[in-house]
Amino acid sequence: MGYAATVMTRLPWWTLFLVAAVWIGVGLKLRWGHPANARYRKMWPWSLLPLSLWGVYVYLADSFGIVDLGAVFFHLQAGMAEHGGAGKMISALLYTLIMIGVLAAVTWLSRHDQRWRLAERFSLFCYWLATRCFMA
Repeated sequence: MGYAATVMTRLPWWTLFLVAAVWIGVGLKLRWGHPANARYRKMWPWSLLPLSLWGVYVYLADSFGIVDLGAVFFHLQAGMAEHGGAGKMISALLYTLIMIGVLAAVTWLSRHDQRWRLAERFSLFCYWLATRCFMA
């Protein structure tokens, strides 16, 4: 909402944080996301693996352009293991920290919110259905 408010109006970029703070305040005041029968259940969401692979793909696509997985394997087998400078190392570190945050958020939401657990099951069913259709 904050991004839409700053892009669609002539507000300066720093108002994004103000709009986000207002929405977080409203959510805390109205107790959004706190169901009456909330239960903690230890589970590992199945979507952590696809999200991890997606994070690797986004890093490779941002660093090297269009990513061809065959070319990546070719260069690794040929011994081309250099990264290309310190800027790439900082970028890789930032991408890794961001993906750890995303994975932690998905895990926390799946463990604390029944709606996310149901969405996980539905997504798994859709994935299974899609792979069964392409296998036939």
